[in-house]
This record gives sequence, C-alpha cells and structure tokens, in this order.
Amino acid sequence: MHTFSKGNLQIDNPHMLLSKGKYRILLFELQHVDEAAHLIAKSFIKMNPIWKAFEIDEDYAFKLVRAKIQPCAKYPFSHILVDENDKIKACTVQLDLKQYLELRTSNLKFETPQQHEMFSCLEQIQQELEMPLKQIKYEYGEAIYCLFAAVDEDICNQHIASYLFHAAFFNGRLTGQKHYYTRITNPITQRMLIKLGGEIFKSVTLNKPEVGIEDLEVNLIKMDFQTMNLQRALL
Repeated sequence: MHTFSKGNLQIDNPHMLLSKGKYRILLFELQHVDEAAHLIAKSFIKMNPIWKAFEIDEDYAFKLVRAKIQPCAKYPFSHILVDENDKIKACTVQLDLKQYLELRTSNLKFETPQQHEMFSCLEQIQQELEMPLKQIKYEYGEAIYCLFAAVDEDICNQHIASYLFHAAFFNGRLTGQKHYYTRITNPITQRMLIKLGGEIFKSVTLNKPEVGIEDLEVNLIKMDFQTMNLQRALL
C-alpha cells in the first residue's frame, strides 16, 4: 500500500485517494457515470467556449459525455471529488492513452444542425491535436489522456482542480507511466499545468465566426511524470 501525506492530505488506499476537510477524492467507477456525466455536461455548456457557442442543450450534452466517459469507468485512472453527502462536486476522467486512441464513441443521432456542427468541429480539433500522438505509438501503460475535467460552480476558485490533477499525477508516477496529456481551452487551467512542469505539445486555432468563435486557441498539454512538480500541485 502506498501512502502520501502533506498536511491533512493523504493517499492510503485505492479507493480514497485524497481527503481535504469535507471533501474526498475517490476512484471513478461505473456507479458514478451518470452523476459525473451530468456535472461535466452542465459545466461544459456553461464554461467551455466551444460547447457554449453552439448552444447545446444539457440533455444532449449529457448523452454525448456519458457515451465518452462510460468506458473509462472500467479502469483506475479517473477520479471524483465528493462532499460529506457523497455528492460528486468535481471529476477528472482519464484513460490509458493507447486505449483512448482506439476508443470509438457510440454513434449518437443528431437532433439539430448545431449538434452536428459542434460534433464535427470537435472531431476536427481532436484529429489535428492527436495526430502526433498516434505517430509516437505509445504502448499500454506508458501515458494517460484526460478527456474531461469539471468542477461544480458552487466550489470554483477553491483550488479543487489542482487536487484532482494531483491524484492523477501521483497515481501515474506510482504505476510507472511516462506522460500525461490533456486538451485545454481554459487559460487558467493551462497556466496551472505549465506551472507544474507541463508544456504545449500541439496547438490548434479555431475560427467559427458564425457562432462567435474567433481565434480560439486549443492546446494539447504534455506532462512528464518524472519531472513534474507534485508539491506545487498542492499549492
């Protein structure tokens, strides 16, 4: 059993990874899929500039997110943060990079032209950002990819994201992973990851003036598990 402690934070079993005050970070499992999907969908349609611009309704966003995160619940790479009532208040959904690149999301029927346009836009960004990853040809167990990270608006600005990423980084280092990747549109999260040792691995600029998106920078951030600053993740 591995234990990490700093102040009142502790990792000491495979299910409760961190605790801070009334919050606990747990492994993301199948029973958490629906609640986590609702949280991510609600967060993304309000905060993600692409999802927000296309005015996707929460029900469709939930279906899209659920289809993407359900396969991830089978593996011990993702995390949820719960309060004293076991309500999910934040999450990061991650998968082995090789598994992620092989993942095929269930086909969803498009109910509106906006849904089709947004999905096509996301697919284009995904292909451009991830082409270099396919060329590297990672093997299983060498890298982790973060699909989603979301925090309930009620607890924003409490450094919750840093604790969730810390759980991913600590577990990745313990299991011998080499690299961690995540796609970023939020400049605050990007600055945090770069502060911890991350670098912009690939960048795409999106222009969709018909929906109000102009010169939006979408970056793929790369973290090295051996050189990242885990202590700064807790600051």
